[in-house]
Amino acid sequence: MSVLNVVVTDIPRLAAPFVDEFATYGVTIVHQADAEDTLAAARERHDNEASKRNRLAAGELGLDIYGMRPALEQAGLEFVHSTEWKG
Repeated sequence: MSVLNVVVTDIPRLAAPFVDEFATYGVTIVHQADAEDTLAAARERHDNEASKRNRLAAGELGLDIYGMRPALEQAGLEFVHSTEWKG
C-alpha cells in the first residue's frame, strides 16, 4: 500500500480554492492511486454546488433546479408559490 504524507499545516493552503470562508478544514484519506480521481470529483462537486448556490441566490427554486415538478404533477400535487397562496 502506498502512503501519501501531508503535513496538516498545509491543508488550509491546499484546500483554500475549494472551501468558502465559513467552512472548516478536515482530512480525507484516499489511496494514492485514487488521489487524482478523488480531487477531480471534489472539484466537480464544488463547482456544481457553487452553481446551485448562485441559482438559488438569484431566486430560482430548488424545485426547478432539482427537476422535481414532474414528480409533483405525477403525484397529483400542484406547487403554489407563497406569493400566490390564498389560504
